Amino acid sequence: MFPIRFKRPALLCMAMLTVVLSGCGLIQKVVDESKSVASAVFYKQIKILHLDFFSRSALNTDAEDTPLSTMVHVWQLKTREDFDKADYDTLFMQEEKTLEKNVLA
Repeated sequence: MFPIRFKRPALLCMAMLTVVLSGCGLIQKVVDESKSVASAVFYKQIKILHLDFFSRSALNTDAEDTPLSTMVHVWQLKTREDFDKADYDTLFMQEEKTLEKNVLA
């Protein structure tokens, strides 16, 4: 095949080429991992949101000034366009239908 004097440089070139080509994938993986670490550190993802609401006793009272329970709906939306366009009655009666396009979770 190859004379003796070309075998050693050829093997060395193949070894270097293997290291260089496998290093490309390694660099890409390191870059991807650094991006995910950076996004995990700098962009906090909230999985569960605990909300506590406190109101005054005069909120939502009946004719005898007895406070009644109040229901609060929390929606996570992509954009607030549909929410801004809707009026109170539409959101009260058809909230799911009105907001379904923008609901994230």
